[in-house]
Amino acid sequence: MENVHAALAVADLGHIKVTTSVSQATIGVHIPPSASKFTDEAKSFLSYVIPFLERTHAPLLANLYPYFISYNPGGMDINSALFTASERAAGGGDQTIETIVL
Repeated sequence: MENVHAALAVADLGHIKVTTSVSQATIGVHIPPSASKFTDEAKSFLSYVIPFLERTHAPLLANLYPYFISYNPGGMDINSALFTASERAAGGGDQTIETIVL
């Protein structure tokens, strides 16, 4: 990521953000979303990635599949898991989650 970022800067393309994505397997705690935590294994490599993203103001992308994480009887509402909810869902504590589909 550092090398790609540097190459873009040399080519006068420094405005292009360099980022990466993480898989669902990097999340150890899923529910409620406000309590989400990375696994210890993920923390070992993210300790290098996160400072780069913070320094360059780039996002961390996550490949999450809320249907598989959240659908369980009595758990998160299926409409929230499928991004079809018309209302905000509880996120844990005083937080709410809005579904956003891009």
